[in-house]
Amino acid sequence: PTATKLKGGLRGVKTLIINAAECEPYITADDRLMQDYAAEVLEGSRILAWVLQAEQVLIGIEDNKPEAIAALKQALGSERDLHIRV
Repeated sequence: PTATKLKGGLRGVKTLIINAAECEPYITADDRLMQDYAAEVLEGSRILAWVLQAEQVLIGIEDNKPEAIAALKQALGSERDLHIRV
């Protein structure tokens, strides 16, 4: 559970990795979420980074999600506080 993972990170985290990969090959919920709510996904990542005092944030996403990748990159704009890794 996320709450348990967060408790372990309260001592400080160097790198926060946001797993944006689908857990099953035919599920598209995360893909659709990132397409429709990319700005909110990024803001949530920033909030977690702030809570955990993370030095860097990596968002890992599968290369077979081009629309989600494009939406995240567009929402990120010129900001460089988060890094999208395909």
